[in-house]
Amino acid sequence: MTETKEAEREVREIIKKAKTEAREIVGNAREKAREIKKDAQKQARETKSKKEKAKKEKKDKFLHTRVPEELERKIKKKAEEMRVPVSILIRNTLEDVFR
Repeated sequence: MTETKEAEREVREIIKKAKTEAREIVGNAREKAREIKKDAQKQARETKSKKEKAKKEKKDKFLHTRVPEELERKIKKKAEEMRVPVSILIRNTLEDVFR
C-alpha cells in the first residue's frame, strides 16, 4: 500500500509540475500574441497612412482637348519613336513649355 501511495504522490507532483509548465507556456504565448497584434496594428496604421499619402499625391488632373488629325498623327509618331505613351510625351512637353 505504501508503494501505491508513493506512486500516487509522484503522479500528483508530476501533474502539478506539468500544470505549472503549461500555465507558463500559455502565459508566454499570450504575451507573444499581444506583441504580434500590436505590431500588426502598427503596420496597418503605417500602411493606411502611406496609402492616404499616395492617394493625395496621385491627384493629377485630366485635361481633355481636341486636336486636328494631322497633329494627332505627328504626336503618335513621335511617341512611338521615343517609345513612350502619348500621355507621357504630352505631359513632358507641357512641363517643358511651362518651366
